[in-house]
Amino acid sequence: MLVQQLAAKEIGARLRQARNERGLTQDELAVMGSFSKRSLSDYENGITVPYRHLREMSRLLKKPEEWFLYGDEPGPAVEEDRLRQIIRDELAPVRAELDDIRALLDDDRMPQAASA
Repeated sequence: MLVQQLAAKEIGARLRQARNERGLTQDELAVMGSFSKRSLSDYENGITVPYRHLREMSRLLKKPEEWFLYGDEPGPAVEEDRLRQIIRDELAPVRAELDDIRALLDDDRMPQAASA
C-alpha cells in the first residue's frame, strides 16, 4: 500500500510538472480534458492515479504515458526490450557458429554422386 501511495505521489508530481511546462492552470487543463478540476487536483496531489485519463493526459500534455508512470527511468517494458537486445547481441556469434555447424552437417548428410 505504501508503494502505491509513493507511486501516486510521483505520478502526480510529474503530471503537475508537465502541466506547468505547458503553461496551463488546473482550470485550463480541466476544460481541455474530460476530467474535472477536482479530479486533476486529486491526481496531482497523489490521492488518485489517473489511469482512466492517462492516454488523454499524454495527448494534452505532450508526454508519453510511460513518462507519467515511470519518469525518465525506463519502465518494465523498456527494460525488458533492452535486455532482449543485449541477449540477441551476445548470442549473435553463437548463432552464426551454430549455422556453420548445421551447414557442415547438411553437407555431410548429402549423398555423394557416384564417380564415373
